[in-house]
Amino acid sequence: MFSQERQLVDRRVSELENKIMIAKQLQREEMEGGDYLQRPNTKVFMDARTKQNLVLALSAIQFMSNSAFSQMSPFYPLKAKEKKISVVYVGLVMGVMAAMQIVSSFLIGKCMHNFQSVGRHQIIMIGTLLIIVQTASLGYIDNVDDPVFFLTISFIA
Repeated sequence: MFSQERQLVDRRVSELENKIMIAKQLQREEMEGGDYLQRPNTKVFMDARTKQNLVLALSAIQFMSNSAFSQMSPFYPLKAKEKKISVVYVGLVMGVMAAMQIVSSFLIGKCMHNFQSVGRHQIIMIGTLLIIVQTASLGYIDNVDDPVFFLTISFIA
């Protein structure tokens, strides 16, 4: 009985020693500057600081994009009403904008993995510039008098 318990304890101790050794190795690798993200036929090196900066940048971009959409929401229906546009179209513009954000997130995410030659940073910068253009175009939409052109710009932006 004592020998079986002793074997069980020895086995658990060796398992814990293995886990500690693996944890120390991971900690050493992290302190040396990062980890490798494995993809088929490629090795991409990103240190922890770069990952943190990328996440912060993406979070800031998403926050600003959603803030712009939130700022537009109370004023757009009033401007559309001034242009004699139906409430149905106003709801459709708002819904299409939200739906396109969802769809484009998946498509751009897929593109970031498929187009390694372009680079993630370039895709993020292009997306940021498109958000800036979209927000600016919605700011100047007040100068449009034709209701059809107003709706066209609204759907494009």
